[in-house]
Amino acid sequence: MKAILKAAFFIFLNVICYGQGENLFDGLKVIDVKITSYTPNTWDTIVSKYYAKEYTPVRIEIDGDVIDSVGIRIKGNSFSPEYMPQERYQAFRLKFGEFRDGQKYDGLKQVNLHNHDLLENFLSYNLFQNSDLICPRTNFAKLWFDNKLIGIYMFVDEYDKTFLKRNYNNNDGNLFKADDKGAYLNWLGHDPNLYAVYELETNEEQNDKTDLIKFLYSIHHSSDLQLVDSLKSYLNLDAFMKSLAIEALVCKGDAFYDSGHNYFLYHNSSTNKFEYLPWDMDVSFGFIFYLDFSGMHNEFLNKILSNEYLKGKYYSNVCEMINNSIFDIDRLIALIESTENMLQNHELSFENGKSDVSISHVKEYIRNRKSQILSEFIKYGYDCNPNSVAEESIVFDVYPNPANDFINIEINESVVDEYVDIYNLYGERIFKQSIDNYKNINISKLDAGVYLLKYGSFNKIFIKQ
Repeated sequence: MKAILKAAFFIFLNVICYGQGENLFDGLKVIDVKITSYTPNTWDTIVSKYYAKEYTPVRIEIDGDVIDSVGIRIKGNSFSPEYMPQERYQAFRLKFGEFRDGQKYDGLKQVNLHNHDLLENFLSYNLFQNSDLICPRTNFAKLWFDNKLIGIYMFVDEYDKTFLKRNYNNNDGNLFKADDKGAYLNWLGHDPNLYAVYELETNEEQNDKTDLIKFLYSIHHSSDLQLVDSLKSYLNLDAFMKSLAIEALVCKGDAFYDSGHNYFLYHNSSTNKFEYLPWDMDVSFGFIFYLDFSGMHNEFLNKILSNEYLKGKYYSNVCEMINNSIFDIDRLIALIESTENMLQNHELSFENGKSDVSISHVKEYIRNRKSQILSEFIKYGYDCNPNSVAEESIVFDVYPNPANDFINIEINESVVDEYVDIYNLYGERIFKQSIDNYKNINISKLDAGVYLLKYGSFNKIFIKQ
């Protein structure tokens, strides 16, 4: 009988535990999550284990799938057990196998439930995704704790070995978390104890930070002429510069360049280079800082931006993003509104989460950000429109817009491409289609909504009625 029950249990696990987050993160949606305590004092236990980062067992139900003995703990740096012993509206980390060896959900060992700055995180990660950069996936949750409706939350990928394997096809390298403030990527000396703010999330027992120290030594001891080669030897430079541009676009606070916080570094064993991974894009879309990061006194960043080639590369990434669909105002505003409408259909709203900025403020920020950047670049003497001469000879348009069944591409004959791609607002490609000389595209099977058309290097937002 025990053998039968054990077999049934593992069959049950296999039914609900598939993929690597494909269920949780498949398409934008709201997922019902119910956390149930085993004992009346469970919450007090969770609070008491906050500083130790220890887990407490609870029962979790995710869209009807029940998982027993899941480890839960409060995460983040903003919770104060002394002042909020009863406040269960906190950010959590779920660890499915903490109390049952090998237990996973949807192929994941752990996942985060965030409750702060959800709109800022959602939009920022969307920018990373549309820039073909690796970052956490997100989705929305409606959370109950012991039958009490807590409200809106967001599922966020955890940077762990499962994530690394899925994205880099290896997970044996060192994964560093800038968990405490002060991880400025500065050279501090050869003593590993001086780098305690870089916490190892993999290979913890070895606790060998030689690779990080070697990387930082090389960068800070390179001359201006050697710097680019040193960076390319130790860092995925293109991805880092794109990430830097995005964080400047959204004016991310509490970041590596000001507080030395909220990012990860992974030493990719396939390339032997470090990968910069963004984290906690809260405190974004709020205040405005200068694109040259003046006043932040970050030695690593100052060294990079003192190099004319690297500064130009960073500025050109900013320009590329505001001049194409990545930071397209209409796309982002439509994404905010359509997502907020979806949340309201589940009696939720971005406005109900913990945040210092409102939806209207974020919209206004997006509408003004491009002109602010262009004005700032003028002061720097930098041209943010490198294609200004060629643009006069290029005509590109999509019509009719809005459209019902067909759209057409208007473009001069000197620019041709064989295929056209159409994406939804979340960056998911709907289809890739070859086109004829008339550049006529059938969109009759698309759902009504806002889409992005990509043709060669050109992008255009259109509406399907």
